[in-house]
Amino acid sequence: MTPRMITLARNNANKLETSNVMLKRGHIEQIPQEETTVDLVISNGVIALSEWKHMAFSEIYRVLKPGGRFVISDVVTTSLLPESVRDQTGQWVECVAGAALKSDYLSMIESAGFTDVEILEERSGPEGHEEWRSLLTSLTIRAFKRAQ
Repeated sequence: MTPRMITLARNNANKLETSNVMLKRGHIEQIPQEETTVDLVISNGVIALSEWKHMAFSEIYRVLKPGGRFVISDVVTTSLLPESVRDQTGQWVECVAGAALKSDYLSMIESAGFTDVEILEERSGPEGHEEWRSLLTSLTIRAFKRAQ
């Protein structure tokens, strides 16, 4: 998130008079938050941008309270994207070049320790005329940290 995006989100939270929303700027692989202090983590397309997705899921697990959950929307693939796509800066900006295989993505979530992993929605990925775009799928996933 850019500083401007954080400001906009804070302004929206203030307009809604929320008292239970915390917005911090940081890296998803090193979340600037104490462990076991968060009830819910949400993310929209950010993890696909990470080269270290397994670290992102471990960090989410670390900051969640026992019984906490995440709800994530992200782009995955049904098979490996061509190298020419994975190396294009424009495709990284579009959040597709870093998309992981769906099976690997789900495995990383489970390897981080999450339970009750559920795909809430699955739909065709971003539109476009390139043939490789048919490999993209957008997922919304919910998973829980074990209640202890």
